[in-house]
Amino acid sequence: MLLETRVEPPSYARLALLVPSDLRCLRGHFPGLPIVPGAMQLGWVLAFASELLGSRPVLRGLQSVKFQRLVLPGQTLSLTIRLDQEREIIQFEFVSAAGRHSSGRVLLGAVSA
Repeated sequence: MLLETRVEPPSYARLALLVPSDLRCLRGHFPGLPIVPGAMQLGWVLAFASELLGSRPVLRGLQSVKFQRLVLPGQTLSLTIRLDQEREIIQFEFVSAAGRHSSGRVLLGAVSA
């Protein structure tokens, strides 16, 4: 799934991801047109942001999250993460050759170990 990573601590990461066709979240979501759910995309953002934070972030809320294009199995995506630790915000964007798939801000709460 992870093809390439460029991390510039403490506030920036860009990752290249290949969406595997055998992801468990694709089963039944949806028959005939499997797509990666938005919740899974947000999970990826939090998981990869943990590398910048050095611990697992806790989701407090979402701002301006937009899902603009379907994420399909077999697609290669670029995920850009920008972390503003002072404001406790993660900005993210998923793009592919087709354009922007999703973007927004994740508001962080207390960070857990």
